[in-house]
Amino acid sequence: KNDDDLVGVKVVGKEDDIVIASKNGLLIRTDIGKMRSMGRVAGGVIGMRLDKEDVIIGMDIVRSKSSLFVLTTCGFGKRIDYKRFATKGRGGKGMIYLKVTQKTGHSVGIKSVFPSDEIIITSLTGKTIRLQAKDISMQGRTAIGVKLIDIEEGNEVSDFAVISEDD
Repeated sequence: KNDDDLVGVKVVGKEDDIVIASKNGLLIRTDIGKMRSMGRVAGGVIGMRLDKEDVIIGMDIVRSKSSLFVLTTCGFGKRIDYKRFATKGRGGKGMIYLKVTQKTGHSVGIKSVFPSDEIIITSLTGKTIRLQAKDISMQGRTAIGVKLIDIEEGNEVSDFAVISEDD
């Protein structure tokens, strides 16, 4: 559709679970094997239902021994064990993965990370920080996270990248 954007592409197998996350802190975990294959010109199937003011900000594959990394516009981040998310069918509203507040801001993105991974965070004004994933605390789904980067007023986190040993 005219105002749709592609937010992620992954190569998956029939046995994989994927997570799809929204800006307002909802996430759905689903078994990719339950989604039917379609041709190139097909419109696809709905992965997650959204409120009018919400958008999808990321998706990733649930990997063995990895955790979900979450980062907000105000510099808060956390890791969450994937065991805290039940596998559901596609097309649901999702479960809370982040308590969005004025203090934390909205979610910038999600990624699966391993303890050995490094994360590079950058702000709109170019402020950058590099962290070890293992140094970011594991927290619950509704926790706001910990401050990973100090953000001045008028600035916000714009994006982050995960560097794996495999890279």
